[in-house]
Amino acid sequence: MPLAASCAELAGQGVAQDGAQTLHLDHDSTVPYLAYCASMATTPETYLELVNTSLDTDHLAAFNFGRIATGGNYNFANDEVTRYQRVRFDPATLQIDVTDSTFSVTSGQALPIPYVDYGFAGACGGPNGTFNIDLRGLPFKVDLTATTWTANQSSGPGVSSNPYGDSVAPSSDDQVVNGTGNGGCGAWSPLGYAITLNYLCPSGQSFCGGACIPTASDPANCGGCGIACSDTQLCSGSACVAAPASCVDVASSGTATDGDYTLYVSQKRAKPYTAYCANMATTPATYLDLVNTSLDTNQPALYNFGSFATAEFTRYQRVRFDPATLTIDTTDNAFSVTNGQQFPAGPYMYFAFAGACGGPDGTFDIDLRGMPFAVDTTATTWTANQADGPDVSSGPYDDSTTPSSNNQVVTGTANGGCGGWAPEGYVVTLTYVCPGGAGQCGP
Repeated sequence: MPLAASCAELAGQGVAQDGAQTLHLDHDSTVPYLAYCASMATTPETYLELVNTSLDTDHLAAFNFGRIATGGNYNFANDEVTRYQRVRFDPATLQIDVTDSTFSVTSGQALPIPYVDYGFAGACGGPNGTFNIDLRGLPFKVDLTATTWTANQSSGPGVSSNPYGDSVAPSSDDQVVNGTGNGGCGAWSPLGYAITLNYLCPSGQSFCGGACIPTASDPANCGGCGIACSDTQLCSGSACVAAPASCVDVASSGTATDGDYTLYVSQKRAKPYTAYCANMATTPATYLDLVNTSLDTNQPALYNFGSFATAEFTRYQRVRFDPATLTIDTTDNAFSVTNGQQFPAGPYMYFAFAGACGGPDGTFDIDLRGMPFAVDTTATTWTANQADGPDVSSGPYDDSTTPSSNNQVVTGTANGGCGGWAPEGYVVTLTYVCPGGAGQCGP
């Protein structure tokens, strides 16, 4: 059952009893709030339960009230004060309806209306009328950009430009707002009789589009709501920066430590991958960390190796990668182990290489599972050292390659000819495999 954002939605799910309920803005589990659901059996309404209240009319109102002051032309016996326990809330607009007094108590002389609106201050030539909004203990604060107060007899809603000296004073976090109405025989009240709220997100996050967003690192809201980075930029420290495509890019940013880093194909933010950056203090080189390996030379080679028959095996932990061409340099053995007979041609077997000379088959394995890459079997072909051409199926030695259905695994066999079965040009070309499925990562 989906998370309810309002009491009306909760009633639609079968809840018919009035009471406190945990709701979630925009049905998002990361933005919960405690509400009081009223009239659930008839017309469900959502109220915010105020933590700090002054409901005892024998004491001065300190929290969450509206006041019309006596004195001057308002010659009442006492101030009229309405103290609120709960305020009506619209989860869709994040607005408080200041005219709803369902959960309030009023004391003092009544004007033609029997209560004072929430966030309302009034007076007429005497002492100031005042109000208090106190949302402490709730995950909300007043949105002072969307909410302004206006004097009933003033020409505009500007807080500081009305002729009566009326004012509002927010706390540093905007959870508390105090207001003063100095007269004009009118009222100092929220424009439209609504107070707009913002969700109070954890430290380092802002409420953007119905969710708490870390604006220091979110590329769609970088440094503030709605500030978007381009598709080749990341958000770092609240600023848009170029996404690194290679270990050279990482080093140019001042990082000189070898290790794993997140890089991006063609700098596209939607195409991340993990690479191992080596030689960062001198000549940075990019390597792909292979997930499936067979580095234990006491065990059979199963994943990511090249071999010459059953005599020599080189097992790879990482392979050298060129991010600009998406190719593996199969001759780089910096992160490999070799066991068996060493041939005069070199002390190791290339990655994706199989060789033999009249005896048992040589084999190789490429296994890119667990990585966002697959072998581009159109751009990559294998050739026999003594064959006339790169055609996989027509070499005179029955050498062959066998890809998996998604091309993330390719195995090869060399039947002899006293040579090797190796990728043309000694490179294996890859394609990016979008984690979200084809078309989800853009061009």
